[in-house]
Amino acid sequence: MDLPTPNSAIPDIRVNYVGVYPMDRFKAVDQPDFERFVLACLAAQTDNSDSPISGWRSAREPLRVGPADPDAAPDARDVQAFFDVVVRKHLQPNVRTTARYVCWRTSPELIAYRRRLDDYVRKNVQPHGADLDFDFLLIDSEEFRDRIRAKYPDADANEFLLRFTKEPVIGEIAATNLAPHKFRFEARDADSTNAGGYLVNCQWDFDYQRGHFSADREHVLGRIELKGKDAKRAGRKYEALLTAEYSFAKAGTYTIACRVQDNLGAEAIQALTIEVT
Repeated sequence: MDLPTPNSAIPDIRVNYVGVYPMDRFKAVDQPDFERFVLACLAAQTDNSDSPISGWRSAREPLRVGPADPDAAPDARDVQAFFDVVVRKHLQPNVRTTARYVCWRTSPELIAYRRRLDDYVRKNVQPHGADLDFDFLLIDSEEFRDRIRAKYPDADANEFLLRFTKEPVIGEIAATNLAPHKFRFEARDADSTNAGGYLVNCQWDFDYQRGHFSADREHVLGRIELKGKDAKRAGRKYEALLTAEYSFAKAGTYTIACRVQDNLGAEAIQALTIEVT
Protein backbone atom coordinates (compact mmCIF):
# COMPACT_ATOMS: atom_id res chain seq x y z
CA MET A 1 0.00 0.00 0.00
CA ASP A 2 1.50 3.31 -1.07
CA LEU A 3 2.13 5.98 1.50
CA PRO A 4 0.60 9.38 0.79
CA THR A 5 2.77 12.20 -0.42
CA PRO A 6 2.29 15.89 0.48
CA ASN A 7 -0.05 17.81 -1.79
CA SER A 8 2.12 19.59 -4.33
CA ALA A 9 -0.35 22.48 -4.43
CA ILE A 10 0.55 23.45 -0.86
CA PRO A 11 3.55 25.80 -0.77
CA ASP A 12 6.53 25.12 1.42
CA ILE A 13 6.18 27.02 4.70
CA ARG A 14 9.07 29.06 6.06
CA VAL A 15 8.59 30.59 9.52
CA ASN A 16 10.87 32.44 11.91
CA TYR A 17 10.24 30.71 15.22
CA VAL A 18 11.70 33.30 17.56
CA GLY A 19 8.81 34.34 19.76
CA VAL A 20 6.94 33.83 23.01
CA TYR A 21 3.35 32.59 22.89
CA PRO A 22 1.22 32.82 26.07
CA MET A 23 -0.63 29.53 26.34
CA ASP A 24 -3.84 31.03 27.71
CA ARG A 25 -4.30 33.07 24.50
CA PHE A 26 -4.85 29.86 22.55
CA LYS A 27 -8.22 29.42 24.25
CA ALA A 28 -9.60 31.96 21.79
CA VAL A 29 -7.99 30.46 18.68
CA ASP A 30 -10.22 28.60 16.22
CA GLN A 31 -9.31 24.94 15.84
CA PRO A 32 -8.49 25.12 12.08
CA ASP A 33 -6.22 28.12 12.67
CA PHE A 34 -4.56 26.32 15.56
CA GLU A 35 -3.92 23.25 13.45
CA ARG A 36 -2.34 25.36 10.72
CA PHE A 37 -0.14 27.09 13.31
CA VAL A 38 1.10 23.79 14.79
CA LEU A 39 1.75 22.25 11.40
CA ALA A 40 3.68 25.35 10.35
CA CYS A 41 5.78 25.13 13.50
CA LEU A 42 6.68 21.54 12.63
CA ALA A 43 7.29 22.37 8.95
CA ALA A 44 4.50 19.93 8.10
CA GLN A 45 1.99 20.11 5.29
CA THR A 46 -1.77 19.88 5.68
CA ASP A 47 -3.70 16.75 4.82
CA ASN A 48 -6.68 17.99 2.80
CA SER A 49 -8.62 14.72 2.84
CA ASP A 50 -11.33 13.83 5.33
CA SER A 51 -8.87 11.66 7.21
CA PRO A 52 -8.26 12.08 10.97
CA ILE A 53 -4.68 12.89 9.96
CA SER A 54 -4.05 16.65 10.25
CA GLY A 55 -0.83 16.75 8.27
CA TRP A 56 2.43 15.15 7.24
CA ARG A 57 5.94 16.04 8.29
CA SER A 58 7.22 13.53 5.76
CA ALA A 59 5.75 10.59 3.88
CA ARG A 60 6.28 8.44 6.98
CA GLU A 61 5.38 10.99 9.68
CA PRO A 62 1.62 11.54 10.00
CA LEU A 63 0.42 14.06 12.59
CA ARG A 64 -2.84 14.67 14.40
CA VAL A 65 -3.30 18.05 16.15
CA GLY A 66 -5.32 18.02 19.37
CA PRO A 67 -7.51 20.70 20.97
CA ALA A 68 -6.46 24.35 20.81
CA ASP A 69 -7.45 24.87 24.47
CA PRO A 70 -4.31 24.27 26.59
CA ASP A 71 -6.46 22.98 29.45
CA ALA A 72 -8.15 20.30 27.34
CA ALA A 73 -6.73 16.81 27.03
CA PRO A 74 -7.50 14.93 23.79
CA ASP A 75 -10.53 12.71 23.57
CA ALA A 76 -9.51 9.03 23.60
CA ARG A 77 -11.85 8.35 20.67
CA ASP A 78 -10.03 10.95 18.58
CA VAL A 79 -6.68 9.35 19.46
CA GLN A 80 -8.10 5.95 18.48
CA ALA A 81 -9.42 7.26 15.16
CA PHE A 82 -5.98 8.64 14.29
CA PHE A 83 -4.26 5.40 15.30
CA ASP A 84 -6.74 3.28 13.34
CA VAL A 85 -6.36 5.17 10.07
CA VAL A 86 -2.56 5.05 10.32
CA VAL A 87 -2.61 1.29 10.93
CA ARG A 88 -5.23 0.49 8.28
CA LYS A 89 -4.04 2.75 5.47
CA HIS A 90 -0.51 4.01 5.93
CA LEU A 91 1.80 1.17 6.95
CA GLN A 92 4.19 -0.60 4.61
CA PRO A 93 6.28 -3.74 5.09
CA ASN A 94 9.85 -3.05 6.19
CA VAL A 95 9.07 0.64 6.73
CA ARG A 96 8.99 2.40 10.09
CA THR A 97 6.19 4.95 10.43
CA THR A 98 6.40 7.63 13.14
CA ALA A 99 2.96 8.92 14.10
CA ARG A 100 2.52 11.73 16.59
CA TYR A 101 -0.61 13.06 18.25
CA VAL A 102 0.36 16.70 18.94
CA CYS A 103 -1.34 18.25 21.96
CA TRP A 104 -0.85 20.47 25.01
CA ARG A 105 -1.39 17.79 27.61
CA THR A 106 -2.34 14.18 28.16
CA SER A 107 -3.93 12.35 31.07
CA PRO A 108 -3.13 9.18 33.03
CA GLU A 109 -5.91 7.44 31.09
CA LEU A 110 -4.39 8.42 27.75
CA ILE A 111 -0.92 7.28 28.82
CA ALA A 112 -2.37 3.91 29.82
CA TYR A 113 -4.22 3.75 26.52
CA ARG A 114 -1.02 4.43 24.58
CA ARG A 115 0.58 1.43 26.31
CA ARG A 116 -2.28 -0.72 25.06
CA LEU A 117 -1.66 0.61 21.57
CA ASP A 118 2.02 -0.33 21.91
CA ASP A 119 0.94 -3.87 22.79
CA TYR A 120 -1.30 -3.91 19.73
CA VAL A 121 1.62 -2.87 17.49
CA ARG A 122 3.85 -5.62 18.89
CA LYS A 123 1.19 -8.31 18.47
CA ASN A 124 -0.57 -7.27 15.27
CA VAL A 125 1.68 -4.94 13.25
CA GLN A 126 5.29 -6.00 13.70
CA PRO A 127 4.67 -9.71 12.94
CA HIS A 128 3.54 -8.62 9.46
CA GLY A 129 6.81 -6.82 8.75
CA ALA A 130 5.70 -3.24 9.37
CA ASP A 131 6.62 -1.01 12.31
CA LEU A 132 4.87 1.90 13.98
CA ASP A 133 6.19 4.36 16.55
CA PHE A 134 3.07 5.99 18.00
CA ASP A 135 3.22 8.59 20.77
CA PHE A 136 2.06 11.98 22.00
CA LEU A 137 4.11 15.12 21.28
CA LEU A 138 3.49 17.89 23.83
CA ILE A 139 3.51 21.33 22.26
CA ASP A 140 5.27 23.10 25.15
CA SER A 141 7.95 20.41 25.46
CA GLU A 142 11.63 20.53 24.60
CA GLU A 143 11.03 17.71 22.10
CA PHE A 144 8.71 20.03 20.15
CA ARG A 145 11.37 22.75 20.14
CA ASP A 146 14.09 20.24 19.23
CA ARG A 147 12.28 19.47 15.99
CA ILE A 148 12.55 23.16 15.08
CA ARG A 149 16.17 23.40 16.20
CA ALA A 150 16.98 20.61 13.77
CA LYS A 151 15.91 22.85 10.88
CA TYR A 152 17.23 26.13 12.34
CA PRO A 153 20.43 25.25 14.25
CA ASP A 154 21.60 28.89 14.27
CA ALA A 155 18.73 29.73 16.66
CA ASP A 156 19.64 27.00 19.14
CA ALA A 157 20.98 29.34 21.83
CA ASN A 158 18.04 31.74 21.72
CA GLU A 159 15.91 31.32 24.84
CA PHE A 160 12.92 32.84 23.03
CA LEU A 161 12.92 30.20 20.29
CA LEU A 162 9.24 29.24 20.13
CA ARG A 163 8.39 29.40 23.82
CA PHE A 164 4.90 28.59 25.03
CA THR A 165 4.46 30.21 28.40
CA LYS A 166 2.17 29.64 31.37
CA GLU A 167 1.23 32.22 33.96
CA PRO A 168 3.46 32.58 37.03
CA VAL A 169 1.96 31.79 40.42
CA ILE A 170 1.49 34.01 43.47
CA GLY A 171 0.58 32.16 46.64
CA GLU A 172 -0.79 35.17 48.48
CA ILE A 173 -0.26 38.84 49.24
CA ALA A 174 0.63 39.47 52.86
CA ALA A 175 -0.01 42.90 54.40
CA THR A 176 1.72 44.23 57.52
CA ASN A 177 0.57 47.46 59.16
CA LEU A 178 3.75 49.45 59.94
CA ALA A 179 2.18 52.73 61.08
CA PRO A 180 -1.07 54.66 60.64
CA HIS A 181 -1.96 54.43 56.94
CA LYS A 182 1.40 52.73 56.15
CA PHE A 183 1.72 49.10 55.06
CA ARG A 184 4.31 46.64 53.89
CA PHE A 185 3.18 44.17 51.21
CA GLU A 186 4.79 40.91 50.15
CA ALA A 187 3.99 38.55 47.27
CA ARG A 188 4.58 35.19 48.93
CA ASP A 189 5.37 31.93 47.15
CA ALA A 190 5.60 33.71 43.81
CA ASP A 191 7.50 31.98 41.02
CA SER A 192 7.60 31.28 37.31
CA THR A 193 5.94 28.06 36.15
CA ASN A 194 7.90 27.87 32.89
CA ALA A 195 10.90 25.65 32.26
CA GLY A 196 13.96 27.87 32.65
CA GLY A 197 11.73 30.71 33.80
CA TYR A 198 12.32 33.12 36.69
CA LEU A 199 10.63 36.31 37.89
CA VAL A 200 12.22 39.53 36.67
CA ASN A 201 9.76 42.19 37.78
CA CYS A 202 7.08 42.86 40.37
CA GLN A 203 4.64 45.78 40.07
CA TRP A 204 2.08 47.12 42.56
CA ASP A 205 -1.27 48.86 42.16
CA PHE A 206 -2.52 50.26 45.50
CA ASP A 207 -5.99 51.20 44.25
CA TYR A 208 -6.78 48.27 41.98
CA GLN A 209 -9.95 48.30 39.91
CA ARG A 210 -10.89 44.77 38.87
CA GLY A 211 -9.80 44.06 35.34
CA HIS A 212 -7.64 47.18 35.07
CA PHE A 213 -4.15 47.06 36.56
CA SER A 214 -2.37 50.42 36.77
CA ALA A 215 1.05 50.19 38.37
CA ASP A 216 1.94 52.90 40.88
CA ARG A 217 4.60 55.09 39.28
CA GLU A 218 7.03 54.37 42.11
CA HIS A 219 6.53 50.63 41.72
CA VAL A 220 6.59 50.05 37.97
CA LEU A 221 9.99 48.37 38.11
CA GLY A 222 10.43 46.11 41.11
CA ARG A 223 13.65 44.17 40.76
CA ILE A 224 17.15 43.98 42.14
CA GLU A 225 20.36 43.64 40.18
CA LEU A 226 22.48 40.63 40.99
CA LYS A 227 26.21 41.13 40.96
CA GLY A 228 29.35 39.05 41.30
CA LYS A 229 28.89 35.62 42.84
CA ASP A 230 25.14 36.10 43.27
CA ALA A 231 24.70 36.70 39.53
CA LYS A 232 26.94 33.78 38.61
CA ARG A 233 25.14 31.43 40.98
CA ALA A 234 21.70 32.47 39.75
CA GLY A 235 22.71 32.55 36.09
CA ARG A 236 20.99 35.89 35.51
CA LYS A 237 21.40 39.64 36.10
CA TYR A 238 18.12 40.48 37.84
CA GLU A 239 15.48 39.00 40.05
CA ALA A 240 12.09 40.36 41.08
CA LEU A 241 11.73 42.29 44.35
CA LEU A 242 8.55 40.88 45.84
CA THR A 243 7.98 43.45 48.61
CA ALA A 244 6.77 47.05 48.68
CA GLU A 245 5.87 49.72 51.24
CA TYR A 246 3.15 52.28 50.74
CA SER A 247 1.47 55.06 52.73
CA PHE A 248 -2.19 55.72 51.96
CA ALA A 249 -3.42 59.31 51.96
CA LYS A 250 -6.54 58.52 53.99
CA ALA A 251 -8.47 55.75 55.68
CA GLY A 252 -10.75 53.52 53.65
CA THR A 253 -11.13 50.18 51.92
CA TYR A 254 -8.49 49.48 49.27
CA THR A 255 -7.81 46.63 46.89
CA ILE A 256 -4.11 46.03 46.42
CA ALA A 257 -2.85 44.14 43.40
CA CYS A 258 0.55 42.67 42.58
CA ARG A 259 1.64 41.78 39.05
CA VAL A 260 4.71 39.58 38.54
CA GLN A 261 6.45 38.98 35.22
CA ASP A 262 8.97 36.32 34.26
CA ASN A 263 11.85 36.41 31.80
CA LEU A 264 9.70 34.83 29.09
CA GLY A 265 7.05 37.54 29.17
CA ALA A 266 4.44 35.63 31.17
CA GLU A 267 2.63 37.50 33.93
CA ALA A 268 0.05 37.00 36.68
CA ILE A 269 -1.96 39.25 38.98
CA GLN A 270 -3.03 38.62 42.58
CA ALA A 271 -5.22 40.98 44.65
CA LEU A 272 -5.97 41.62 48.32
CA THR A 273 -8.56 43.92 49.93
CA ILE A 274 -7.60 45.69 53.18
CA GLU A 275 -9.02 48.23 55.60
CA VAL A 276 -6.86 51.30 56.22
CA THR A 277 -7.72 53.02 59.50
